Amino acid sequence: AQPMDGIPANRRPTNMVFQSYAIFPHLNVEQNVAYGLKRLKLQGGEEQRRVEEALAQVSLTGLGKRRATELSGGQRQRVALARALVMRPKVLLL
Repeated sequence: AQPMDGIPANRRPTNMVFQSYAIFPHLNVEQNVAYGLKRLKLQGGEEQRRVEEALAQVSLTGLGKRRATELSGGQRQRVALARALVMRPKVLLL
């Protein structure tokens, strides 16, 4: 375990899923899940591979092109969860 007391909050390997989901209505499912990955500037198809992996983890395979308004409440919640999991955090706050 690595002490986190000297590491700024935005650099800690954590992620959070809000109760209100906080998914972006103007983005589709894939874009919502990939949002955090954009700053990592991943090589090749790594970003898409990780997005697909995260969607599979929450049973949303095949729904990547849907808009937030086309999802049920449970599906929106799983998009928020996938968006957090795709970053591979060491701690996930729910």
